Amino acid sequence: MISGYFQPDTGDGGYPYINMDVEFHAPLDVRLEIPFVVDTGAERTLLSPFVAQHLYDRFDFDIRSLQSGNPIGGVGGLVNTRHIVATLSMGTYRTTMPVPIIDEIPGPNTAPSLLGRDIIYDLALFLERRTRRILLLNDSEADALFDITGSTL
Repeated sequence: MISGYFQPDTGDGGYPYINMDVEFHAPLDVRLEIPFVVDTGAERTLLSPFVAQHLYDRFDFDIRSLQSGNPIGGVGGLVNTRHIVATLSMGTYRTTMPVPIIDEIPGPNTAPSLLGRDIIYDLALFLERRTRRILLLNDSEADALFDITGSTL
């Protein structure tokens, strides 16, 4: 079972977060723990411009050396991206895939890293704001819960 958390309540209940270890592969070989907002409206998991800035500040790696990706659209409009292959891990869940990084200068009101449906759909998501619980379950954990409750989801 993977547990998440809500950021401190700012009057709107806060955003649901899950931390993931992100291991970047060629041309960069580093691992970072990154907080991701759980976003069931996001089709793809993506990395914020703050991650790009961190890679530059700490490892002197400029994401502009990466292949350009397709722009990604959301509530805030379209953003340009770059792609890097990374292994994303949380608990026993692990996947390797190309991950888009938002290609913009970090600043105020910049989007966070998002955990999208490309990963969420591999797991069972339980999000309960009242008790501030966020759980991601693998198949066997979800099946065990289903057997205990005897109800359908």
